[in-house]
Amino acid sequence: GTGGATAGGSEGERRLRAAVAAATYLHRVRGTRRGLSEAVRLVFGVTPQITESGAAEWHARPLGPVPGDHRPHLHVSLALPDPAPADAYRLDALVAAARPAHMPYTVKVTAATAAERTTDR
Repeated sequence: GTGGATAGGSEGERRLRAAVAAATYLHRVRGTRRGLSEAVRLVFGVTPQITESGAAEWHARPLGPVPGDHRPHLHVSLALPDPAPADAYRLDALVAAARPAHMPYTVKVTAATAAERTTDR
């Protein structure tokens, strides 16, 4: 349909809408580690692990030498209590929207270990 106002909707559809809303809302903090982390947390309810490699910094100066010859790269890892196959695609889309422009990236979704799950029993 064109309305997009279907009652209910699957959990995946709700999460996808949340991802789009988060990416739009966080567009102004695009390219910041905090913004990316917050966007992922908003959508998935879990804070990701973000690692960077290579010569890039989030607010690198456009002039000046680039240390080393490594290409900048971003890796976002997310441990979910019950990951679904679609979660990796959603994380990929979210990172693509929130990462620094043109920075290559990879994402990984794993099942959270018992120690990573925060339960109040």
